[in-house]
Amino acid sequence: ALSAAQNATAQPGIINTLPGGETHMHLSQGMFYFEAFSKVSFNQIQQLPDSQWQFHPNSSLFLGTSQSYTWIKIPLQSMPGAPTEWIMTLDWPLVKSIDWYHYRESTQTLLSSGQFNDWQMPPDGPDEFPFAIPLALDSDSTTLLYLRILPSEKALLPITLWPAESFSDHQLQRNWYLGLFYGVLFAMFGYNLSLFIFLRHKAFAAYCFYVATMAGYTLIMNGAGIAWLWSDYPALLEYAYRILVPIAFFAALTFIRQFLQLKHRGVFLNRSSQIAGYLWLGMIILAPVISTSILIPLIDAFGLINCLFAISVSGYLWFKGDRSAKYLTLSWSVLVVSTVILILGLNDVIPYVIELHYLQNIGVTIEVLLLSMALAERFNREREMRSEAQDIALQMSTEAAKAKESEMAAQQRLLGIERRVKEELSLKVNEQTRELKVAMQKLQIMNKGMQSVTVPSSLKTPSLT
Repeated sequence: ALSAAQNATAQPGIINTLPGGETHMHLSQGMFYFEAFSKVSFNQIQQLPDSQWQFHPNSSLFLGTSQSYTWIKIPLQSMPGAPTEWIMTLDWPLVKSIDWYHYRESTQTLLSSGQFNDWQMPPDGPDEFPFAIPLALDSDSTTLLYLRILPSEKALLPITLWPAESFSDHQLQRNWYLGLFYGVLFAMFGYNLSLFIFLRHKAFAAYCFYVATMAGYTLIMNGAGIAWLWSDYPALLEYAYRILVPIAFFAALTFIRQFLQLKHRGVFLNRSSQIAGYLWLGMIILAPVISTSILIPLIDAFGLINCLFAISVSGYLWFKGDRSAKYLTLSWSVLVVSTVILILGLNDVIPYVIELHYLQNIGVTIEVLLLSMALAERFNREREMRSEAQDIALQMSTEAAKAKESEMAAQQRLLGIERRVKEELSLKVNEQTRELKVAMQKLQIMNKGMQSVTVPSSLKTPSLT
């Protein structure tokens, strides 16, 4: 709690002074905040005792999963020579409604006010992205900006201030960057989808599923989805974080299981990855009914465990010699490091700067490119292995054919020898048969000749026949 001496109007040191010559600024002296449990009006909040306001010394305020109204009070003053027209942006789209009041306490004058309700950006507002508030500041007096905020899921309040003349350049650069980012995602998705259609390889389908979920997640987190696609669907945005984050992790786990073939890597890796997948599916199904105060911390904690699991598994398989795991380890490391740096900034561990939002998208871009390279490397390696297997099979088939030909030739030679032996034997038998017939015929002739010769009866002897 703050004492009265810490009130911005009573203590000039607690004033965010905005100098000239800068393209954008962050709160140099911080902000005050008060968490209400009902919709307190602006008149009531002005009468709030100073001791009820709490001080936060940074430009990003983390309020956890609170679903109550939070009032923010920011003392502002433009330095001499600085622009008088500024744009304040709240760089966190998961805010359901914002009421803002720009007030000069010295004259008790309400300079301007407005409202964002159910993610609807006013057509005459300074930006189509959530959330931008125009402010007129001068160097003569301090003004107070009051914000009444109702978050939808997770309350993070990063604030950036832009001179009006440089804000249009920021919009142009942001839109160009986001167009390039989603162009890369679309190109990688279309390329790998075509490979899946023609090759029917499940790893390409898992990759496309993951890229699509990452595109949906980033569209929510950077506000592009609200600006370009689904601002008319507040019911979707109400559950965006608690649904899209588990879907993205489930898709990542599906890709890892398919790409690293974990079901063939042993019981532990197979079962643990299956259990993780079932847990993410359970979170997706129960997201509309479980309180955010329970589900959001559970998603964040299990998401961290999931990232460590993925890096550990891929790193272990890389150590074991799996070349595909190398790309997966590097890609996940880049994304995890960029996300951790963003979370540290949003949670006030390191100073928050707007560039941190781009860092995570850069990590996603590098990741999908490395994963696409990993898929190409794996497919080429599998093709080479299939080609080598086909060459070996062809060589073995050729050798088998040659052996069969040799066997058939040997059989033909044996048949030839057998045929010649039979022919020679047949000739010898026929020759011997003829000789025997000739001998028998001669013997018969001799017998007949002997019978026809006349001899004296006294010399006759009994016939041999």
